[in-house]
Amino acid sequence: MKTMIVWLLVVPRTLGLGCMLVIAFAITGLVAAWAMLARRLKWVRAGNMLTTHGWGWLGAFLCYPWRLRTIRIDGVRIVRRQLDPNRPVVVVGNHPRTLDLFGFVVAISSALTGRTLHPVIKLGHNRNAFGKGVEAAGGLGIDRSGGQDTVDRIHQWAVALPKRFGALCAPVIYPDGSRGTSSKRERACNRKLEKYRDDAEMSELVRSISAVTMLPHPGGLAALLKGLGNAQVVLVCTANTSDVDRMGEICVRPAGAVHVRMRIVTDELAGDDRGLERRLYRVWAACVVPYLQSEKGKE
Repeated sequence: MKTMIVWLLVVPRTLGLGCMLVIAFAITGLVAAWAMLARRLKWVRAGNMLTTHGWGWLGAFLCYPWRLRTIRIDGVRIVRRQLDPNRPVVVVGNHPRTLDLFGFVVAISSALTGRTLHPVIKLGHNRNAFGKGVEAAGGLGIDRSGGQDTVDRIHQWAVALPKRFGALCAPVIYPDGSRGTSSKRERACNRKLEKYRDDAEMSELVRSISAVTMLPHPGGLAALLKGLGNAQVVLVCTANTSDVDRMGEICVRPAGAVHVRMRIVTDELAGDDRGLERRLYRVWAACVVPYLQSEKGKE
């Protein structure tokens, strides 16, 4: 009897989740095909808007009844009101889990209405439909281990963005670069502590950030700010209560909630490149770390 009840409960849910994944992959393929067609036809803005904004909203819609209890977003109206409509925007954010991507895209799509979004993604993603669609829509795939060559490539790409898409372009980058495990955080923390062993402030910032999330890297952000010139910076803090780290785990992990908070941090990050890492760490310690801790405490 118990076995029958388990089957009656588990099988329909598994079939439903399987159908959801099939639909999600089909939509991703269609969106990627649209992006490549739009690029060929030189409909650059239309291709970007549907690929980035549309894919995020559809993904969130599909995941909502199955894998996301809630998507809560704070700060959209304030960011929309305070942004200068004549200046480009750089969006920076943390990337703790897989499903937070949907809440992230819904948030920036709501706040940056009318702007084209241009994600900087890991080079390996360009082998699948999602990555091909992003690149066709004006995104950039990078080798995160490429060092200065990668930074130079981001800079050249940022210089070209306004020429191709106009001033209302908004590149998107995750300075933490990875959904880091505790071992990754520890290794990165030790390297930075060795570098800043004589700098008390930086050592404390490194410890406080690494205790909660990955340390952000300033290189890509510096290249974007330099390439775009007079850009504004929007910080998107994301907390995800789901344990899903890979798309293949969506069917087996418990459902979670994605919470997002947005704010403008242009002034906090303003200055020369040499001090950007310190300023970025301050922003992460003051905004991202407390948000992650406060949302975790609500679970």
